[in-house]
Amino acid sequence: MFVTERQNEIRKQLLEHKRITVSSLAKLLHVTEVTIRKDLEQLEQEGFLVRQFGGAVLRESPAALPEHTALQINCPAPNSQEKLEISALCIQYIQNEDIIFLGGDDFGCFIADELKKSQHLSHIIVITNCLYVTVCLSSIPFITLFSLGGQLYNVNGMHAYYGTASNHFLDQLYINKAFIGVDAVSIEQGLMISINEIANLYAHLKKRSDEVVFLFEPSRFNKRSLYHLADFHEAQTIITTSNISNEFKKQCFDSGIKLFTAFENNLT
Repeated sequence: MFVTERQNEIRKQLLEHKRITVSSLAKLLHVTEVTIRKDLEQLEQEGFLVRQFGGAVLRESPAALPEHTALQINCPAPNSQEKLEISALCIQYIQNEDIIFLGGDDFGCFIADELKKSQHLSHIIVITNCLYVTVCLSSIPFITLFSLGGQLYNVNGMHAYYGTASNHFLDQLYINKAFIGVDAVSIEQGLMISINEIANLYAHLKKRSDEVVFLFEPSRFNKRSLYHLADFHEAQTIITTSNISNEFKKQCFDSGIKLFTAFENNLT
């Protein structure tokens, strides 16, 4: 078992039971207690747990979080039917043996929920920085899961890892499809995001991915946001809904961008 897989299982056990012992984890994961203590030390540095004599407890208010709120791992309540439609279409774009990235945003969570229901996939690898995605997909038989470590942030109610450690781990990986939700799209300004930590992670992600799939609702078109992700012509693939404007469709065609839109639950 890889270090990341082992630490994902430790996270899962803590989220379920709130308290774990070194001896029980060593038996469960078939490793030495020394190995478990090293894992717990790293997870404590990330702000996920607090070590105690003989074990650890879940840190309900992670030290690295910018806001002192209790840790929540629920999927965000759907605030847009379009986001749900786009996320459902993403599943059709995922093929067996794909190595995909799901981010710490609404789209990442919704795609994870759809993956649990998928019947056409027999094996994929999912890389994520999102705590909800990690827990959601940790027990799905056809998914091999890797979770980025790093500093745990609460971004718009979503708990995800960002920072130097996350970027360093990402720089060692290969991804063939990265699904990225964006906050604004403009022909002149390109694709943008509102949070700096996410922009920094995506800058590393683009370098390690064969294909970046940008996701957004049509209402995000002709808007502006704070941080630049990519020029418009750099976009390889976009998935949105069918009520996107004809102007946008023409710009995608002229730029050689693959555009998929939600229409009657099919890619069109």
